Amino acid sequence: MFLFSSENRYDPDGAHYDTALIARYRAAQRDHVERIDTIAREMVRARKAAKAGAVDDVTAQTAGWQNMFKVPRTGTDLRNWHLTLDP
Repeated sequence: MFLFSSENRYDPDGAHYDTALIARYRAAQRDHVERIDTIAREMVRARKAAKAGAVDDVTAQTAGWQNMFKVPRTGTDLRNWHLTLDP
């Protein structure tokens, strides 16, 4: 879904997305957040398991690494372009 498409009613002076697009977009954002949360929960689980000594040596070593992952499109709030949406 490309928000900046004229087919989605984007206008540089202010977008006017229809309710169906807004609903699809927000559902996709919720799914995106859930995927990120799942990854983060697994990182926490692995680290706790390693601290408890309940894992093999390789897992114990990797659980101690500083885990980082990219989170693309985190600044894509529709209210930035569709100025009549409520916060």
